[in-house]
Amino acid sequence: MKYDVQIEIDRKPEDLAKLFIDRDRLGEWMQGFAGIDQLSGEPYSEGSTARWRFKSGEKEMEMVETVLVSDLPRKYSVQYDAKGVYNLVTTRFEPLDAGRTRVINENLFKFSGFMRIFGLLMPKAFRQQSQKYLSDFKELAEKE
Repeated sequence: MKYDVQIEIDRKPEDLAKLFIDRDRLGEWMQGFAGIDQLSGEPYSEGSTARWRFKSGEKEMEMVETVLVSDLPRKYSVQYDAKGVYNLVTTRFEPLDAGRTRVINENLFKFSGFMRIFGLLMPKAFRQQSQKYLSDFKELAEKE
């Protein structure tokens, strides 16, 4: 499953990139975020890995992030691996006029095992969650 979501934000790409990688602020725009454990390398550097933890009600989910491209404030590309799910995410920060930025989030999901059912039955839910993260990010960034 492949899709893109995007949003325009009234902030410069440099400001957005700084907020995007601020681990202390992730919970302010990523609903369910419960923490990150660095596994290898420097945070947000190419080749580094980290365990991301999320919680929704009583359910907990973990995924391992591997940074593929770290070219902020222009581009940031990672892969997430969880049980039955592979997700490649590329986030681009495109400067617009008057200090505005278009943030584009490109997603590629591959499912295996039981998770294939979710991918087939609920593709809109994945897109909606990605768009919600961007909308919440915009709200936080424009309050700054």
